[in-house]
Amino acid sequence: MHIKKFLDFEAHLDEATVALLGAPLEYSVPRTGLADGPQNIRHMSHLLESYSPRLNRSLQEMKLCDLGGVTFGRDIIESLRLITEEIEAINNKKVVIIGGEHTVTVGVVEGLKEKYPEMVIIQMDAHADLRNEYEGKRYSHACVMHRCLELLGPERIYQLGIRSGEKEEFELGRQQCHLSSQLRLDEVTLKKLQGIPIYLTIDIDILDPAYAPGVSVPEPCGVSPHELFEAIYSLIGLNIIGFDVVEVLPSHDPGQITATIAAKI
Repeated sequence: MHIKKFLDFEAHLDEATVALLGAPLEYSVPRTGLADGPQNIRHMSHLLESYSPRLNRSLQEMKLCDLGGVTFGRDIIESLRLITEEIEAINNKKVVIIGGEHTVTVGVVEGLKEKYPEMVIIQMDAHADLRNEYEGKRYSHACVMHRCLELLGPERIYQLGIRSGEKEEFELGRQQCHLSSQLRLDEVTLKKLQGIPIYLTIDIDILDPAYAPGVSVPEPCGVSPHELFEAIYSLIGLNIIGFDVVEVLPSHDPGQITATIAAKI
């Protein structure tokens, strides 16, 4: 497959307001093929319109630079360091990351936290991802938010739509994060977050497998694309400094419907 830029955006980094980076990270997931996720998301973006009638805005109004993808080695610690360096090199731009396994978020947050010491994370996900270790690994798709919790400290992560995980994860999430099965923040919380730098991380398995089969760890009883987009729209007005969409698995995605939704996000 010929790899095109996302929606054929051609802006140079020095003139761009948004920088998009592919992160084909794949180390700890039970199904193989996540490394092809960014490529497929880019490919499916060319079937979508850039204009949003809901927002009455077009992506063509933005100056977006598609930086291509990070080239990873065999060591996950080294790979996360490479992501961090890429993020640190993107000055005064909003960042968009397409993955790739969810562990990539650790490297992104590490790259943003010095510039945005007060940043918080909003996570939309089927899983809590708060294990300290998974299969003997501290850096894993199942541990990503535990590592982010260590980076940012308590009360800085809002976990939304969570419907799966170990008992200990839910206890930790309720004690040190803002864990909820609900997908939307209430008005009080939205007002509280006004002006605070926010990084949004979206694991595509937040969606029900009926809508998004192409994920590494499918979880029943998820939300619909409409519900997800409404939740995202509810964040308009907040200071979003960047976001990622992760865990798109093309090898289990008939018709590339999961990649299409990810591209739409």
